[in-house]
Amino acid sequence: MTASPTTATRTASPRRPRRSRRSRSEQEAPAEEAAPAPQASKGEPGSKATGDLSVAGTLEVDGKMGPKTITALQDWLGVEQTGEMDEETTLALQAWAKTSQDGVIGEDTVAGLQHEVGAAQNGSDEIDGDTVEVLQAFLNLY
Repeated sequence: MTASPTTATRTASPRRPRRSRRSRSEQEAPAEEAAPAPQASKGEPGSKATGDLSVAGTLEVDGKMGPKTITALQDWLGVEQTGEMDEETTLALQAWAKTSQDGVIGEDTVAGLQHEVGAAQNGSDEIDGDTVEVLQAFLNLY
């Protein structure tokens, strides 16, 4: 018994475009174009970091609500960066956390903050170390 040779039929596949050796950022925008300057607007969370802000993205995650953490939070909230948890910061935090805006940190404010940053809800009436650690990690992302 002799087997007859089978011929395999190849289907033509479309050619893939050649990859450029330029980086993706070079492909997307010419080098001459500068990115637009960020628009600072109060009440809208998101980093409004300026060149002189040295804490954004570099916070030590230590659970301490110190001046660097507060300054990064103020930057995120778009308020004056004083490094102190003042009334303006508290009101902006409450607005962002969608809680009543009375200027006092309490159980509702903490619960709202915990919800926004993904921290465990623990019923605390003050921003505790566990919440601060999650807040610091959150702020380091932006």
